[in-house]
Amino acid sequence: MPDAADLDPLAARLLAAALRRLAELVEVDLHKLPTDRAAAAEIRREVGDARRNVLALDLDRWLGHAPDSAERKRCHRALGRLETAGWVKPLAGPSGRRTTHLLIEVES
Repeated sequence: MPDAADLDPLAARLLAAALRRLAELVEVDLHKLPTDRAAAAEIRREVGDARRNVLALDLDRWLGHAPDSAERKRCHRALGRLETAGWVKPLAGPSGRRTTHLLIEVES
């Protein structure tokens, strides 16, 4: 695994936020879900993905705000650098054209 210290600040920020979210989801107690079936199903899906190191691409959450188009482009270039460095692998959604999730490459 590459050294995270070699990443540029934006790539490092995105990776840290993704890893924090992954850790949060893995720790969710599936016995304490909301009573709303749709909400519970969504949480179960997210947790199941997280346990396979798959995370929805959520720049708004990771940055703490909705990025404007220029910042979104910078983030996608940073994600490309994370992919090149071996930290993430983009996963396409049902259409097969757009990245909707990332496989986070972490050491076991």
